[in-house]
Amino acid sequence: MAILENVMNVVFPGYKKVKEIQEEQRNNHKVAEGIATKSVRDYQLEYNIDTIYTLSVHQEGKKEEFYLTEVVNYEDEKIIRNSYLNGKGHILLINEEEKKRIVVNAYIHNKSSAGQLNPAAVKAVQLEVTIPDFLYMIEGREYLVLLQPKFKVRNEVERKGELRRLYEYLFGNLGKQIDIDVDFDASGCYENKCKLVYFRLHSDNLFLAVEYKGEIVSHTFKNIYEIAAGHTYGGKALKFWIYMEERTYRFYLYHPEEIKVPIDSAIYQVSKDIVPVG
Repeated sequence: MAILENVMNVVFPGYKKVKEIQEEQRNNHKVAEGIATKSVRDYQLEYNIDTIYTLSVHQEGKKEEFYLTEVVNYEDEKIIRNSYLNGKGHILLINEEEKKRIVVNAYIHNKSSAGQLNPAAVKAVQLEVTIPDFLYMIEGREYLVLLQPKFKVRNEVERKGELRRLYEYLFGNLGKQIDIDVDFDASGCYENKCKLVYFRLHSDNLFLAVEYKGEIVSHTFKNIYEIAAGHTYGGKALKFWIYMEERTYRFYLYHPEEIKVPIDSAIYQVSKDIVPVG
């Protein structure tokens, strides 16, 4: 086998690089198989879409060339990502052998930092990239997508600390004033003075119910990947920011005393030691 490998490296200069990429794909595929039984709704809780490609095949005789073109149209990309976040469509694991076959004659057409397609596609082998593991089918169209974990096991103490602090301050402010924009479809920049009625906190989402002008208004903030807080108004209030996939939201609590309370596991759920992927 070693002799054959040496011969192939001499006869085909790109052989070694192809084998390395195929080996990386094989390892990636093993990981992908472990998550391939999830629904789209399950995926979107733990994974973000990193890159989205369309696939076209150019064929001359027996020769096939595969062009993976990154989606650059903002509206198209927005529709795809929003569909994914709302659990629409289907995600399928691409066959490992099919990926090995494709990568040899695959060209990647990525967008530049300016958001436009680069002038020319480059062979995947030259870029030393693998073929995406997943096929995302939505509204009669198919896309190859790279998924990346939303969270990773690192700095878990910091991540738990963010959640614990938010829980304790919300708990301590039940029935008290909270300044928050009750137009929850906005970006949370024009706060209303409300009363915090109820909350429910999980590892990546927060349900809030507030009373505003005699009415109860509620909202669930989903796909939270980071939480931050800081004292403001001379220490009289604490301002919280919650960072989500598409926007950032903020609110103010006017009783910034931290209250140490046992964390109710039915409300405060951290299924794993996680932090957002940076």
